[in-house]
Amino acid sequence: MRFTRHSSLVAFHATIAPIPPEAGDYFVIIGTCTIELHLDGNGSLKGKRAALKPLLARLHKEFNVSAAEVDRQDSWEEAVIGLACVANEPAHAGQVLDTAVKWIELNRPDWQIVDWHVEIL
Repeated sequence: MRFTRHSSLVAFHATIAPIPPEAGDYFVIIGTCTIELHLDGNGSLKGKRAALKPLLARLHKEFNVSAAEVDRQDSWEEAVIGLACVANEPAHAGQVLDTAVKWIELNRPDWQIVDWHVEIL
């Protein structure tokens, strides 16, 4: 199943994989989110990493997600961060990741979220 949600700043794309019938009563839902950021006013890689490190730690603390910089490590003003969470319901995983992206928008208004993509497995 594929659906699209739009916010004022970014487009949201989520993919939900069907649960196989042989899974039985127990299954694990994994949610992943890729967020492309534009970091205005950043002048060095050291400054970029110094700004991203507390953000990634705070996302982990606030939302109990794994967070890391996953692409564009050599760009001063661009970053791609990845988030992952485990849940027992697809809706819960999607809600956690959606809320994390909104939290970044509110807490880092100086950074522009260029695009983000959520996938539920």
